[in-house]
Amino acid sequence: AGVHLIDEPSYMRFDALGAKQKKWNEEFPDKMLLINLFPGYAGPTVLGGSFNSYLDNFIDTVKPDILHFDHYAVYADGSLGITYFSEHAKVAAKAKEADIPSGCYLMTTGHETGRFEYKRMQPTSYLRWQMAVSMTFGFKHITHYAFDPPWGGGYEATGYDHFYTDGEKNSLWHSVTEVNNEVLKWDNVYMNFDWIGTAPVVSPGNANLMFNVMEDGRIEPNEIKGVKSIVPTGDVLCGVFEDANSNTGYMITNATNPADELDVWTEVTFDKAY
Repeated sequence: AGVHLIDEPSYMRFDALGAKQKKWNEEFPDKMLLINLFPGYAGPTVLGGSFNSYLDNFIDTVKPDILHFDHYAVYADGSLGITYFSEHAKVAAKAKEADIPSGCYLMTTGHETGRFEYKRMQPTSYLRWQMAVSMTFGFKHITHYAFDPPWGGGYEATGYDHFYTDGEKNSLWHSVTEVNNEVLKWDNVYMNFDWIGTAPVVSPGNANLMFNVMEDGRIEPNEIKGVKSIVPTGDVLCGVFEDANSNTGYMITNATNPADELDVWTEVTFDKAY
């Protein structure tokens, strides 16, 4: 439990936020203070340089309880942001190095910012995909970005999709509930494992630009602990985890664009019998 203090601060606010974080720790040592950061595509003007330096500056100056950010990658034209995987990997790796948890917002309600127009009314498959990607990078604090103003008015009036239509729960509300309940069926397993790294696994004969820019926390497919081989019919991400008893865990996520609706079969050969 805790409080969400601020959304997307520029680097110029880090000194003030560091003071607030220190005071918070003194007054509420058992509660988390959440500060949600910009994604890398926000640009150097607000980041104060690269995304890498923005994260380092935040960790060094604020000394946060959690490294939490948003990156909305599903665009209205069906394309994906090329740095979606790489920025999740970078946040996960920086959080691991600082020994703090990582977290993110899922793009749940479609909206447009003037610069980007994101996909509207996220179907269940898109929400499930975003959730799975975040978990494959070891994120343990995952929140839905939702905007449902009391005055209503719909997308045309506010620029945001809502959970209610004419006072009734709509398909978006039911999609969010379904995906949340799926995760809660095995969160007792997931939360007992810590992220080690993630392997981008390209299907035979394919190339993936989103994989090419992924560097932090990267494990090559032939270096996955306990795995002899991994062969998918489509591109996948393989998250590698370890629990307190040194047991290795794996989470494999379909890394293809959810708009393509591709089913992917992955054959994994372990180096010993289980």
